[in-house]
Amino acid sequence: MTERITPIIYPLFAALIVGALAGFNWFLDPADMVKWMIAGLILPLGWGGYEILLKGRPGLQRVRGSAILAGSLLAIVLAFSAMDTADIMGGAGSDMTKRAFGVMMGVVLIVIGNVMPKHLEPFMDNAVGAAKAQAMRRFAGWMFVIAGLGHALAWLILPIAQANLVGMAVIAGAIVLLIVRWALITKGRQ
Repeated sequence: MTERITPIIYPLFAALIVGALAGFNWFLDPADMVKWMIAGLILPLGWGGYEILLKGRPGLQRVRGSAILAGSLLAIVLAFSAMDTADIMGGAGSDMTKRAFGVMMGVVLIVIGNVMPKHLEPFMDNAVGAAKAQAMRRFAGWMFVIAGLGHALAWLILPIAQANLVGMAVIAGAIVLLIVRWALITKGRQ
């Protein structure tokens, strides 16, 4: 079975959007020029370097997919930063800004949970066997998705004073369940 390669245009588009948003942030906040240059160049340079190193080799699909995901997340953060700097969301300390960042944290966890079971890493397979390792990946993916949903919903529904505590408690509960499940798998009980 051959590896399906993501067209180069998708990560290139992600890198261009990140660069444009970093440039816009630089325009809004010229005092932080170095920060915006780093934000705008990190993805194109990192992805471009891997693209050159892996040309024609296995693993290019993973690099391009990671570049698209990283670019999407970085673009969202840069867009929120631009809106905050332009005072569209009511300033850095506003409830809207806090809620937006809390929801974004939940969305990041959901995306990670969705991607996690699809990446097969052989190091875990050797420790517990391929079937148990994949079952653990699926469980971890579900835990991240549920924790992300809980965190996002907490920031959407609860008062600001309670949202962070409840959101972090949901994440901590998911982590505890992951640790317990991993301990059971490595001891051979599941």
